[in-house]
Amino acid sequence: MEIVERHSESLLSVCWCDATLGRYGAQLWKLTKARCRAVCALSGAPIRRGDAVYRPWARGHAPANADWVVLASMVCAHEAI
Repeated sequence: MEIVERHSESLLSVCWCDATLGRYGAQLWKLTKARCRAVCALSGAPIRRGDAVYRPWARGHAPANADWVVLASMVCAHEAI
């Protein structure tokens, strides 16, 4: 995962590649609250319901990785590198 551009505090443009789901060159990810328990797609850390997360954002057709989430704290840490 590579952050291409930060459009605002709550919207990122992300380059995402996965051997099974394909490649997204400039996919929009929106800051939201986790709806249920999950695992961070970036770090593997556990996510609890209510945690601040980024998830793929799309109008209409859901992308293949629509159920993936990344902890917001991991995005901030990733940007600092």
